[in-house]
Amino acid sequence: MIYLITKINMETKLIFQQIPKIMKDVWVVWKNKQNVQQNYKFRWIDDMYNALNSTMSENKVFITSEILDRIREERATKNWWLLIYTTLRMKFKFFAEDWSFVESITEWEAMDSWDKSTNKAMSVAYKYALMQIFCIPTEEEKDTECQTHEVASQTTTTDLWKCINCWADNRMSQAGKPYCSKMCWKN
Repeated sequence: MIYLITKINMETKLIFQQIPKIMKDVWVVWKNKQNVQQNYKFRWIDDMYNALNSTMSENKVFITSEILDRIREERATKNWWLLIYTTLRMKFKFFAEDWSFVESITEWEAMDSWDKSTNKAMSVAYKYALMQIFCIPTEEEKDTECQTHEVASQTTTTDLWKCINCWADNRMSQAGKPYCSKMCWKN
């Protein structure tokens, strides 16, 4: 396969002039929303819109999006509620008025118990594309590389079953034998 590489004259492409102007206008977008259920702070997509709308309008930059790939799965919560789990790969094009553009491809995932997992993944992908293209400061207290997670072994669907006596949700024991979580019977 042959790739043709052409040198872009960045001075003549308006998008390369407009992005730094937008970057200069935007300051920190704080994590000022709170997820009470899982106890973490986050930036809402509307916070990004509010931070960028005026300066993008002034600099005549707009964005288009395209879903390149989507994977949807059904997963169960620990209480056996159904979750729709969606992974998206999206392309965002940032255009200037001379139709010059830059692209950002992001991949994000989200889940929802009803019908919004795709919308949530699209919002997060868009939010991070904005943060990366415009280098929006976040004033994070710690870098994500400072965290270490211990991962448990994966449970396969064959390890999940219902007790035939009480219909409790159960798993296989570490010894590989089934057991009832409500202890209505013992092995």
